[in-house]
Amino acid sequence: MPPENPKSITGMSPPSARLVTIRFGNYDVTVKVGPGNEFLGIEEIGISKSFLSLEQRRSAVGYHDVNDLYEDK
Repeated sequence: MPPENPKSITGMSPPSARLVTIRFGNYDVTVKVGPGNEFLGIEEIGISKSFLSLEQRRSAVGYHDVNDLYEDK
């Protein structure tokens, strides 16, 4: 049985898979591709940030400007 991470004759590991994010409609799809750009699988599907409303984008960041809520006396 071959080893999990075989090395070439030079002792260097072969190039591993990489993740690529592709915009598909209102979604961002992250796929795993191999060294020869062959499709290896889908890693993640998320909603594109530009598709979200301003309120949804603000809540996703976790930052709120509360200065507008306070008045100087």
